[in-house]
Amino acid sequence: IVPWYILQKLSKGWSRKFLIILGNFWDYWQLSILYTCVYTYYTVEESYLYPDLNLPVDEDSATVNRVSRWEVSWNQNVAVFGEDILVDNIPSLAGNHQGGGLALSNDQTGRLFISIGDGAQAGYAEQAAERGIIPEELIEFDGRYRSQIKSTPNGKILCVNSFNGLAHFQNPYYTVTDRESWLSRLYDYGYRNPFEISFHEGKLTVADVGAGSKEEITIAKNDGNAGWGKYEGFNDYSFSDTKIDPDTELPFEVDYNNKPLLDYGHNGEALTRLLGEDNEPFVDGNSI
Repeated sequence: IVPWYILQKLSKGWSRKFLIILGNFWDYWQLSILYTCVYTYYTVEESYLYPDLNLPVDEDSATVNRVSRWEVSWNQNVAVFGEDILVDNIPSLAGNHQGGGLALSNDQTGRLFISIGDGAQAGYAEQAAERGIIPEELIEFDGRYRSQIKSTPNGKILCVNSFNGLAHFQNPYYTVTDRESWLSRLYDYGYRNPFEISFHEGKLTVADVGAGSKEEITIAKNDGNAGWGKYEGFNDYSFSDTKIDPDTELPFEVDYNNKPLLDYGHNGEALTRLLGEDNEPFVDGNSI
């Protein structure tokens, strides 16, 4: 048992600790609490904590992630928690590539964005199908293809209402009669392991972990396609155009309409430059 995260309650110009999360961490990849974000009402004694939780069934097995909203209120100086599950049964098929980033919109729309990894090679795909985590027709697809299958949450940025987890009406495939579907919740797709998302100057920035050679930073956009797994950064990647997309029942067509702002190597050497499209330097490393 280790202390993992200490959150501070901010109200009326002062702060106090109100929650220490203790997590039992396994050595196996990415388990336990993946990410948290906090929204505080500054005019009342009330906050909302949004955790992204991994819910392991066994230590090495197919499982699911869950995004909840914990309402934190104060009763005689004691924090009282109440949980609302927003998005549940997010497939975790390999123990890694789970993503897990959360970001609340910095406007008045009440949107919560959730980044989800592609699930990697899906070593537990058959087990996941047996447990009802994924449909059987998805067993054959690894993360490269799941990120392009719009009806699955893997490799996606989801956008939901922060108060109930239903799809936000501005999403590209929003359907008022099907607001709990992955397709209706989809905002942007084609990611490998978008472990970090955050707003900068009103734009949702995605830090996506590459495969063999590249990391990338992308600005998420409505109905964007960041290109994984046909592309890694600005480079081509191994991808079969003859495989059949189960959504369309046609060969995969990757509409690479949301290229990275920049990509950079992850070969362990010092970062000397960031590359934009056409392999041109985005910024000199000495000026960072």
